[in-house]
Amino acid sequence: MVAAYALNGNVIGCRRLFDAMPSRDVVSWTAVITAFAHCGEGEKALDLFLAMALEGCDPNEVTFRSVLSACAYIGSVDRSRDFFLLVTGDFGIAPGRDHFVYMIDIFGRGGQLENAEELLRAMPFAPDALGGLRIER
Repeated sequence: MVAAYALNGNVIGCRRLFDAMPSRDVVSWTAVITAFAHCGEGEKALDLFLAMALEGCDPNEVTFRSVLSACAYIGSVDRSRDFFLLVTGDFGIAPGRDHFVYMIDIFGRGGQLENAEELLRAMPFAPDALGGLRIER
């Protein structure tokens, strides 16, 4: 149900239901983080991620995407980099294509083109147009 509220953009209902849950797992945490990130509430999404970590619930790849999405929304290059390093280092999540695309986009929008190019070259896979979507001419 938390995910259903999240998908419909009802962050108030999503949070209310989430707060009423007797126990929470990575799926419920990710659903509420995603809801806030996608509804433009980046700071709240990041606060929820930190609360998730304090409760001892480890993120997964989807949680990681939502955290980077929240960082992109608030336009914080430094926090994005910090979360990228935290999730890959402390939680051992190997970043996938989407994670790299978010970071490259964040660097580019933040005017840090050298960092974007460096990360692009460091990716463990070949880059393509739009992070996996091929543009047909």
